[in-house]
Amino acid sequence: MADYTPQEEKELNAELRKWQNRAKRLTASVYYDSVANDLSDNDISILTKVTNAESHKDIHPYLWNSGVIERVLDKISRKLKEARKGSR
Repeated sequence: MADYTPQEEKELNAELRKWQNRAKRLTASVYYDSVANDLSDNDISILTKVTNAESHKDIHPYLWNSGVIERVLDKISRKLKEARKGSR
């Protein structure tokens, strides 16, 4: 893993906290249980890794660099919006 400056470490950990806060809001939704069944095992695994990470070092560099974390969070968000619309 690459060596980072203290400023880069701060920025990476801030990004992780942003993702963790977003994941927390998504999973706290009353509709989350209904969409969780539609998520793949990989999606759940990535969500779990993000929410349980204590620092950016706990996340594999591939997940950081590929944009897969954002895609998973966006996918969950889309599914929650669909579930909300369907319940009206």
